Amino acid sequence: MYTKQEVTQIAKKHHVNAPLLFYYLSQDYTLDEAVTAARTITDTCGKQYDSVTALATAYGIKTRTFEDRLWRGWSLEKALTAATDQYSCYDHKGKRYDSIKAMAKAYNIPDKVLSTRLHKGWSIEQALLTSLLRAGGAIQSCLDPYGNTYSSFAAMARAYNIHPKTLKFRLKQGLTLKEALLIPSPHAKIIKPSVERIQYTDHLGRDYPNLKEMAKAWNIKTSTLRERLNKGMSIQEALTMSVRSSIESESDIYLQALAQKYFIKIPSIRRRYHLLQNSIPALEQYLEAHAIKDYKGVIYSDMQSMLDAYHVSYSTYYRRRAAGQDLESCLAPKTYSARKQTDKSYIAAKNTNKKDQSVFDHLGNHFNNKTAMCQHYNVCSKTFDKYIAAGQTVEQALTLHTKQSKVTSYLVFGQTFPSKKALAEYYDIGQCTINKWLRQGLSLEDAITTALHYKKTYTGLMQQEVYDHLGNKYPSTHAMCRHYNINLTNTHGQARGVV
Repeated sequence: MYTKQEVTQIAKKHHVNAPLLFYYLSQDYTLDEAVTAARTITDTCGKQYDSVTALATAYGIKTRTFEDRLWRGWSLEKALTAATDQYSCYDHKGKRYDSIKAMAKAYNIPDKVLSTRLHKGWSIEQALLTSLLRAGGAIQSCLDPYGNTYSSFAAMARAYNIHPKTLKFRLKQGLTLKEALLIPSPHAKIIKPSVERIQYTDHLGRDYPNLKEMAKAWNIKTSTLRERLNKGMSIQEALTMSVRSSIESESDIYLQALAQKYFIKIPSIRRRYHLLQNSIPALEQYLEAHAIKDYKGVIYSDMQSMLDAYHVSYSTYYRRRAAGQDLESCLAPKTYSARKQTDKSYIAAKNTNKKDQSVFDHLGNHFNNKTAMCQHYNVCSKTFDKYIAAGQTVEQALTLHTKQSKVTSYLVFGQTFPSKKALAEYYDIGQCTINKWLRQGLSLEDAITTALHYKKTYTGLMQQEVYDHLGNKYPSTHAMCRHYNINLTNTHGQARGVV
């Protein structure tokens, strides 16, 4: 006997209707006979139809109903002639419906939801009357055994002091709705009576729904108002007292003075004040023990406050200390813009013209801009910026990092060349080749000798010495042609060995 999956694959292969093929195979047909019979679609009277849909329509049933009956093992005659009213059903009031779908539609719930509830063991009354939130927003009421109406299934459960999940579990176990609702739950929560919301009234008799709205109406913060009320102030004092008068007590004024002296923010010093149990002497002792001075003698509460004042990070400060720099150099701003603001020897002239970039060096000499100053001291402007950012003074950045003087001429084998390019052209060697051997540590003469040796040995391009018509000697034909500004191909080899 073939399974449903195997029959479906065979029907797909032979292009026949699968339920009809399954019917003929169940009637002890061979595979070939069943395929042939399925291709010729006929009823019990031998009348032939073009398709299974036409056959089902002729007998007044749906194609899906006909195929489902064949899959269930019904005979062809019963599948075609059986009435569909045998699927009728009744609700809890005894009213008859043609199908479950029609009954679900009458109660305004999806048929799939109703089928699922009945499959889970719900009673027909519970399955039909349990509320369901529809797409349109309408909520169907739910009835208990005594006829009371509730907005939802969960509301009905809570009315009987039962959790909705507990009620559903009891119904799944086969209990009736009355039994499931009346059995007391050991974990039932005590329903507390609802507490009326407190309304706040100010001293003028105006009511507010909450404290936030009252604080907003009087233009103060909610936290400030709550703190004042917790301190025992009256409503009028809490609402009418100005913020400044409530803050500036004697201790607050002293804390502000300490914050200004030790360069501490007000919230930070308040936090330390509260940690020391609101003791002013203990706070002073703590600040003096942890205070630190810079090179100008200014007192700070800690290292971080001093570094923040000088715009220097911890890593920069300790790296400079490790390098052996003094405190002034360690606190020098890292960025060039900050150095311009603190180094008096590099402050630009204060003119009304914003485009004026004039500067002064460490000796007081005036320059139109930074580039002109760096050119005067023979220092690269980028190098100057780099060492200024590293913490060096303007004098150190200008005098300790001058450029190396450029070589203006080269003396090789007793002959002077104005540039390295002229030297390379004379010996017919590339400048990159000379630079390669110079980087290896060779002198200029050794680099040229080595380059000529490798050129002759490995490339075979080294040419013999030649003379022009005036008797001038050249190391190669290339050099002679280059001297006369002519192309080597124009000589046709006639220039070689000219005497």
